[in-house]
Amino acid sequence: MLLFVALASCGGAGTAASFPDRPALVTAQGEWCAMLAKLEAKGGTWEPLADCKKALPTSSAAYLEAMTACYDTRVEAAGDGALDRGALLAECNDEASLKLDASGAMQSDVIAARCERMEKCEKVAAVDCKAGIEGLETAQKAMLTSTYNPPALAEVADCLRSKGCGDDEEKVRDACYEKVSQKLVWFPN
Repeated sequence: MLLFVALASCGGAGTAASFPDRPALVTAQGEWCAMLAKLEAKGGTWEPLADCKKALPTSSAAYLEAMTACYDTRVEAAGDGALDRGALLAECNDEASLKLDASGAMQSDVIAARCERMEKCEKVAAVDCKAGIEGLETAQKAMLTSTYNPPALAEVADCLRSKGCGDDEEKVRDACYEKVSQKLVWFPN
């Protein structure tokens, strides 16, 4: 199972990717950047704003919208108190995952790739794999699917299909998500 990985800067990741929800993600990224600028610049000019707006994270628009609302609310509530960004992001990730719609998760290519891999490497029948994933809570299914945008999910599915079987299959599966997990939201370096 994918464990939450600390979110990091994503530079221009995914900028070449074209997908139907891209306009919504660009809008959500703009809102994320405006929120960061408000919090970081405190009414002044925030120098990284242009870089932020150019970035395209690996998250879905819905996930980024939920993260923006959570992060803004929690930072504002903390006031001048010291914040642990990692802890704050982990809390907001959990909150955002609960708000995502994972109803289409079972039809996603990334789930098909996970089950193909489990059948090949662990001799788990595809029907049993799908039943196991179907039995996960919505937030857990979201962490495997609707947290990410289509190009990120395609990258994970390609990784799952291309890696050889390993002694620790959970570790191999998690490694396929690691790169895209680190680019869910943008922060300046």
